[in-house]
Amino acid sequence: MGMAASQARFLGLTARKTNVEYEGQQINQQRTTLANQSANYYNQLLGMSVPVPPSVADYTKTVYSFKDGALTNTLTNIQATANGEYKISYLRKYTDDFSIVSYNTHRLAELSQGYISETTYNKFLTGTNGGCYTSAVQNYDAGHYAHTFAHMLQPGNYTTSDGKPLTIYPPGSATGLNSRWWTTPSAGSSGDIKLMDEISAELVGTPMVQKIVDLLYEFMCECYPGQEIDATKVLTEGTRGKGASAERKNELAQRAQELVTQLKYSPGEYWIGNDKLRELGKIPDSITDANGNIIEYLGNDPYLKSLSIENLNKLLLEEQRYIAELQEKFGENVNWQVRYVKNTSSNTWEPFFYNTKDLENALFDEDTSLQLTHIPCYTIGAKEVINELKNQTAKFEQDSTGRYTSITLYDENGNKTTYALITETVTDQAKYDDAMNQYEYDKYLYDKAIQEINAKIEITQLQDKNLELRLKQLDTEQNAIQTEMDAVSKVIEKNTESTFKTFG
Repeated sequence: MGMAASQARFLGLTARKTNVEYEGQQINQQRTTLANQSANYYNQLLGMSVPVPPSVADYTKTVYSFKDGALTNTLTNIQATANGEYKISYLRKYTDDFSIVSYNTHRLAELSQGYISETTYNKFLTGTNGGCYTSAVQNYDAGHYAHTFAHMLQPGNYTTSDGKPLTIYPPGSATGLNSRWWTTPSAGSSGDIKLMDEISAELVGTPMVQKIVDLLYEFMCECYPGQEIDATKVLTEGTRGKGASAERKNELAQRAQELVTQLKYSPGEYWIGNDKLRELGKIPDSITDANGNIIEYLGNDPYLKSLSIENLNKLLLEEQRYIAELQEKFGENVNWQVRYVKNTSSNTWEPFFYNTKDLENALFDEDTSLQLTHIPCYTIGAKEVINELKNQTAKFEQDSTGRYTSITLYDENGNKTTYALITETVTDQAKYDDAMNQYEYDKYLYDKAIQEINAKIEITQLQDKNLELRLKQLDTEQNAIQTEMDAVSKVIEKNTESTFKTFG
C-alpha cells in the first residue's frame, strides 16, 4: 500500500471512529434520560397512597334513648357542666295517627267535569215536565228512567262494557218498535223530542254514552227478563219494571238519578265515577237554622245520608280542623275538595282531599273529559312526627363501665323525672355504604394508575434495552476500527522508515 493510500485510509478510519464515538455519546445521553424517566415513575409509585377500606367501627356509635309513654326520645348531644349536671339535646318521636298524608293510589282515572252545557241541562230539567223524566223523579220509577236514557242515545247498535249487544231503534222503524218515542208537548204527556235530540247530539263521543248503554242493559235484563234485549221494550211493554225486586229497581233508579246529575258541565264541579267532589267544610243540599246548624239534609250523598243530624254538625266541625291542618301544610289561600269512600274492611268512611288549584290546573281530554295529568290526593293516616329539644338540663347515672344507665330531667318548675336509658350500638349503614363505594372507586383509580405507570416503565425498559444493544454494536465496531487503524498505522510507519533509509 502506498504512502498516500495508507494515509487516506487512516483518515477515513479516524472519521468513522469519531462518528461511532459521537453516536455512542448520544445513546448514553438517551439512556440517561430514560433512567431519569424510570426514576420518576418509581417515585410516583412510592408517592401514591394505597386506598384503605372503611371500618364498620368508624360508623358505629353508642346511642342513648328513653321512652316517655308513646314518645321515643333519642339523645343527640351531651355536654357536661361545672356543677355535675349536663346540657343535652334530644329528638322526640311519636306517631300521629290522624295526620294529613299523601295517598298514592290512583283514584282519579274517571275524573270529569260533566258532558252537556248548563243551559241544555236546565232545559232538560224544566222542559220535560209531564214526561217520562218527571214521572221517574216523582215515582222513583226505573222504567221511566230507562225510557229517558234511551232518548239520550242516537239510534244504532251499541255494545256494553262486557261485550253485550244493545239496539236503539229510530222513530217509525219498520219493526214498529220505537225506543226513542218522545212525543212533542202538544201530544200531551212526553216532553220535547227536539230537546232530547240536542242532548243525544252533545253526548256523542263522550264516556256518558257507555255508562248509559251499560245501565240500560241492566234495566232490560232485570226488569224485562226473558224478552229480546233492546231498549224498545221500555215502551212496548204495558207493565214497566216486571221481573226485578223492588229493592233492585230502587237501586237502578238511584244509579240513574246519579247519572243524570253527572250530565251537566259546570266549571268547578268534579266527578270521580259516580261521586261528586264537594267543597271541604260545606254541606250542600242542607237546611240550617239561624245559628248555622244543620237541621235537615236533602241531598243524595251516601255518606252524608248515613249520618244523623247531630253527626252532620260534628262532621262540619271535624272538617274545619281538616281545613286548618291542610292550610298549615299547604298554605292558607287554598280551597279544598273532599270525597268520602267507604272502607269495606273497617266499615268506616275515609276522607280524600284534593287541592282545588290542582283540579283547575289539571289537563282533561277534550273529547272524553278524562284527566290527562296527575292530581295529588291526600287523606288521614299515620305519620311519624319528630321534634328536637335543645339545651335541656339533665343528670345521669352510670354503671361500672362508664355507660349511662338513667337520666333525670327537670321541667320548668324544677320538678324532676327519672327515666331508664336504653343503650344501643347503631351503625350508620348508609354512610358506611357510601364510604365503601368511595373506597371501591378510589381502589379502581389506584389500580388503574399502577397499571398505567407499570406500562410506562416497561416501555422505558424496552427502549433502554434496545439502546444498550446498539451501544454494544458500536463498541464492537469501534474495536474493529481501532484494530484496522493500528494496522494502517504500522504500514504508514514502515513506509516512512523505508523512505528515510532510501534517502539517508
